Amino acid sequence: MKGLFQAATLMRTKVYSASARCGACGLYKHCKSPKLEPQGSGSTGVMIVLPPISKPADDSGVFMMSSVGTKVRDVLLDMNISPKNCYVTAATICHTNKPTSEQIDACSFKLRESIKELKPHTVIAIGDAAVRNVIQFTWNKPAGDPHRWYGYQIPAQLTNCWVCPVIEPTNEERQCSGVLFEQQIASALKRRKHPYKENKIPDFHSQVNILDEKEAIRCINHLAENGGTVAWDYETNSLKPEHSKARILAVSFCVGGKYTFAVAWSERVAEAVRAFCRSPRVKKIASNLQFEHRWTQAILKTRVRGWLWDTMQAAHSLDNRQGVTSIKFQSFVQLGQPSYNDKIHDFMTSDDKKEDDSHAVNRIVQDIPMHELLVYCGLDSLLEYKVAVKQARLMEHPAYEEMI
Repeated sequence: MKGLFQAATLMRTKVYSASARCGACGLYKHCKSPKLEPQGSGSTGVMIVLPPISKPADDSGVFMMSSVGTKVRDVLLDMNISPKNCYVTAATICHTNKPTSEQIDACSFKLRESIKELKPHTVIAIGDAAVRNVIQFTWNKPAGDPHRWYGYQIPAQLTNCWVCPVIEPTNEERQCSGVLFEQQIASALKRRKHPYKENKIPDFHSQVNILDEKEAIRCINHLAENGGTVAWDYETNSLKPEHSKARILAVSFCVGGKYTFAVAWSERVAEAVRAFCRSPRVKKIASNLQFEHRWTQAILKTRVRGWLWDTMQAAHSLDNRQGVTSIKFQSFVQLGQPSYNDKIHDFMTSDDKKEDDSHAVNRIVQDIPMHELLVYCGLDSLLEYKVAVKQARLMEHPAYEEMI
């Protein structure tokens, strides 16, 4: 099937610094070993990013001369890995007792350039500051609460390396941080190669097809009649459908994880989607299925039959930490997909101060070109399907057989 637009893409806005900010930071003027370069041969293909450089490390000019560095060395030696064969750096490469957020961010550029130049297949980021710096340029979005990242092994597409956030060992009597620290590093060190071959890094944007009304209706009707496993997503101008001006703007479908299409909403498309929703032959996947279910009942006056999977509920089952259930987070930690809603997100807020936030109409209709909205909607369905497959496999759930 041929889409109306081929190789559709959304522009990504960089959230990290595009140049070094040593002048603005100024820490290099007041430490003994300023701007330390990565150390070690890197023959293992592993880069270890320690917490902000300690005073002993600054005094000696050796990153590993810190309490955390000593513990890392012990874990490495237990696995018969010489610390000298890893690249070693730190979240900040100039010393201060308590670096500010701005000082940590100032080192992000240097860290990104080191990863780009040295090309490690695994980056182990230890502690909040290291996670903050590594995540922001591999996800292309601020990390937020660093604790939600610990333990994941992320196949980051932008850097083609495994990003492995590791908890910093603190008070082992009050926390299990010491045990988790050792377990997370040991698990990360089992990675032996880059997540992708150099010419095989996924490009999910190019897999989204934008169809015209006639072709989309034909595809949707075919699904309703013949069934299959499908992830689908509405794009709306409000979180809830009760607002008098609430509208569905677009709908997208990922069929079997192999073909993804999106179409602008219309009355004829709505009729086809109604039949799709009613069809028990279609095994349906969504992220927060209550959203699609609620909008279908309100706008199409029918219930959705044939639910198979909800990526949000599955994420809750796999990890009960806060801030991990959205499809944006899950598509990054499971698939390495960087942030893709940069140009859309700011318009998904309302200027209507009289309405409750969950009901208010946002600015997406007048401010986002339909083509970009359709690509964004299509990406949601495609990534929902691929995340669902990963989750079902991890959970050893029988639904996995329906997805592959």
